[in-house]
Amino acid sequence: IDGLIIGRVSPRSPAERAGLRGTRERAGRLELGDVLHKLDGEPVKTAEDLLRILDRHKVGDAMKVEYLRDGRQLEVTVTLEAIEE
Repeated sequence: IDGLIIGRVSPRSPAERAGLRGTRERAGRLELGDVLHKLDGEPVKTAEDLLRILDRHKVGDAMKVEYLRDGRQLEVTVTLEAIEE
């Protein structure tokens, strides 16, 4: 797989509102989440890539997210928000 598998999508997050899916268990089987392929045109292959790209953006920025689901390449725009702790 060329990209980074999404492990978890936080409830009510911009990623969830955009329709991104994390890895989940269904009927006793593990179903892998979407695979992040590119953020704003930059390849994402590792968690370090993801953090490096996100570090260059700020809350309120809109990012183009390219991802794979069920063998299809999809694209969505996600607006970054602050993380609630």
